[in-house]
Amino acid sequence: MSPTSAASTTAPAAERSIIRRASVLTVELERLEVKFASAGEAADLDLYQRTAGNLRRLLEAVGGHMRLPSFKYSGRDPYTWPRTIRSGT
Repeated sequence: MSPTSAASTTAPAAERSIIRRASVLTVELERLEVKFASAGEAADLDLYQRTAGNLRRLLEAVGGHMRLPSFKYSGRDPYTWPRTIRSGT
């Protein structure tokens, strides 16, 4: 069974709809990134930022925040931390 057919049988219709919309936004963001790279300037930066925010909200709605890595603050200065590891202090 393909992942697509497995998802379509287990995910509720509303969740599938959100996933489809997130897919469209992802493609549009990639299209804008290509446009930025070829033009050398970010003419539609506002559109890009709003689209990225909407994509984030859609992913959170389907549990995307659950899959993000968790980083904990170690209390160390990020600029001196590599040196302290090497020096053993």
